[in-house]
Amino acid sequence: MNIVLFSDDHHSNNDPYDLKSFKEQAVRIALQTVAKNDFGVHAGDMFHYRNPDSDTLDWITKIYMGELGDQIYKMAFLAANHDGHNRETTPISPFVNGTRCYGRTPLIIGNKVVIRDKLAMLGWNSNNDIDLVEAKYLVTHARIQEWVFNNPERAFAKAEFETLNLQRVFLGDNHQRKDEGALVSIGSLCPKDFGDKDVKAGFIIFDSDYNEYRRVDIPDYPIFRTVSIFESTEFDPDPKYIKGNIVRLKFIGSHKFVNDKTIRQRWLSKIWLMEPHTVPDPEWEQTNGEEVMAQEELTIEEEIKQVARQQKWPEGTENVALGA
Repeated sequence: MNIVLFSDDHHSNNDPYDLKSFKEQAVRIALQTVAKNDFGVHAGDMFHYRNPDSDTLDWITKIYMGELGDQIYKMAFLAANHDGHNRETTPISPFVNGTRCYGRTPLIIGNKVVIRDKLAMLGWNSNNDIDLVEAKYLVTHARIQEWVFNNPERAFAKAEFETLNLQRVFLGDNHQRKDEGALVSIGSLCPKDFGDKDVKAGFIIFDSDYNEYRRVDIPDYPIFRTVSIFESTEFDPDPKYIKGNIVRLKFIGSHKFVNDKTIRQRWLSKIWLMEPHTVPDPEWEQTNGEEVMAQEELTIEEEIKQVARQQKWPEGTENVALGA
């Protein structure tokens, strides 16, 4: 059985980076893939708010019904922390609950486990005392403490899932893609801001017969990138890192450096020539005296290698920057 898994669209009417057309493309590609396969699971946070505005709700519902039509029964929707009502329903529930195709309806899944073909499905923050005896796999909406930096107390330890002895656990809510043993973070179908830095938009196709999965990237969806500009390092970013993406500059150095409008404008002009999707207002980090001294003690070679690591330059690019 081939199951399409996607999560964390976070749709709303707030679109500061002009991503609506990219989000629509991402959702349509995911749903077209569901139509070609056996089943689809939205693993939570379709919307950013529990009460989305009517325009956003109408827009996403039309996409779902337009792409799937009489195959909407193939979908299961997990209630999650952003858009789950009483952990039992999602805002799209009224629009799909009454849909019956070939005698089957879409599934709305809250804090009671539903098992279909050995795949258990469970909404956000559900009771840990659940019966998974008939399941080999699980998809749910839950963060892993070892994977997150903010609010780890609201997340689960990896060991809690490992004790379930399942062959595979797919998780929404983490946004970043992760693959650690049986634990798999689905990632975000539609990254929305710099909290999703370097996250590629996409979804997963899971073959439950062979316990194999593959990731599918959404083509041309902008990636949130940060380019760090250090006071004593001059370099040219890789145009492939910039083109088509949402790029924020971060200036790091002395008070004079980070407040120099001429330097800032020069870098903005350089970045725009590389055809980004957009360039938001830059950030800056003013270093204190000790940090400036420590930075100045680095050789140029060391600073370039530091920037290459932080910005994930392709292997060997730092050697080109050094003239090697």
